[in-house]
Amino acid sequence: MMKKSISVIQIIKFLGEDIVSVQGDYEHLSIDNIVDISRVNEKSLDWVSRSNPNKQTIVEASKAKVVLVDEDVIFSEAIRENHKVLIVVKDPKTALAKVGNKFFVEHITHHIHPTAIIDSNAKIGKNVNIGPYSIIGNCIIGDNTFIDSYVKIFDGVQIGESCVFRHGCIIGGESVAYQKDDDGNRFHFPQLGGLIIGHHVEVGIYSQIDKGALSDTVVGDYVKLGSQCHISHNDKIANNVVLTGGVILAGSVSVGENTWISTRVIANPGHSIGKDCFLSTASVINKDVPDGEVWAGNPAKKICKTIVMNGV
Repeated sequence: MMKKSISVIQIIKFLGEDIVSVQGDYEHLSIDNIVDISRVNEKSLDWVSRSNPNKQTIVEASKAKVVLVDEDVIFSEAIRENHKVLIVVKDPKTALAKVGNKFFVEHITHHIHPTAIIDSNAKIGKNVNIGPYSIIGNCIIGDNTFIDSYVKIFDGVQIGESCVFRHGCIIGGESVAYQKDDDGNRFHFPQLGGLIIGHHVEVGIYSQIDKGALSDTVVGDYVKLGSQCHISHNDKIANNVVLTGGVILAGSVSVGENTWISTRVIANPGHSIGKDCFLSTASVINKDVPDGEVWAGNPAKKICKTIVMNGV
């Protein structure tokens, strides 16, 4: 984390319309860190979850002078006596993430490393980073996209703006796809489709997204993949889907928006997973999953309806 001193005035100005109110004398206060609760000090920006039943007690006991809270926390006498400031927002965790990204994350200067190999016909947007030893085919890459080291992007891939591809990703290659001849011997099934990736997509270390066979593989906006995930040919992933580490989606799987797919989940070919779903760790999907349900197990089955997805 970058070490710097940020005034509370700067934070308030940055959060803008996210703020409901500010309580306490903040004009001369500043913070220099965002840390977990065990390391909070007087210079930390602290926060308390809106779902925590003990939020009032936690805020009053915090060592921090500045705390992000929701409207349930009262500016009590104990808080006033300790000269604390409450920045009241709708969602403290979201506000904390915004402040952390704005003021404490070191933003990388985009450049193209001299060892990168780039097709002369590739269309590269503005402020694109291409790291060491990456190979970029005849593709389209949108503005402000970050491509780490040893990434391979094949011909025909379309990538939107502000995407992130971590070390060792393979983007737009061919899936395992074979057909049997009359003698029962397998031969290669042509992979003639493309790969379309939306905006603000993040792909973790050593993850793979394949192009389509006869239609396109499509990844929507704000999709997030952890490390070692595999999206196969013809998959259709809607906006705001999260795939944590080691998820495998076999061919022609569709996933609805705002669905969370936990570590090591496997979805077998041709199944649809609805919107607002939660798939538990190591589940194996052998049938279609309706909207808004929690599934778990091998084979996976419905556990309950999804209640809360925000921040899962």
